[in-house]
Amino acid sequence: MKRLMTLLLATVAGCSQNVPVGTNPEPVNLTVNVAVAGAPVDGLKLNFQAIGDGLPAVLDIKAGTATGPVTPGSYTWFISGSEKDLADKKIPDQYREGSLDRKVDVSSPANIDLKLD
Repeated sequence: MKRLMTLLLATVAGCSQNVPVGTNPEPVNLTVNVAVAGAPVDGLKLNFQAIGDGLPAVLDIKAGTATGPVTPGSYTWFISGSEKDLADKKIPDQYREGSLDRKVDVSSPANIDLKLD
């Protein structure tokens, strides 16, 4: 009986490796310019939160530009960092969390301008 159970478990475990798993499309590179009142943002993070297809992504903002791979899909976006950094860099409250009123569709490499005014 013990051998039968072991054989059964081995068979099931072996079969589970052949089950196809869904794949996501290859990420595309985005370049995003981020400014507040015309001044480039620096030292914060640009977050893409999926609102349909897509995977979450976080890009570092350096000297007003965030660059990196994002999986194609629909996203809302927001800026994150410490409360002190967000306040010091004058990031308006409405850009500190995602909003369905603010949407980006990613399908191919792109340059995007985000003006946080």
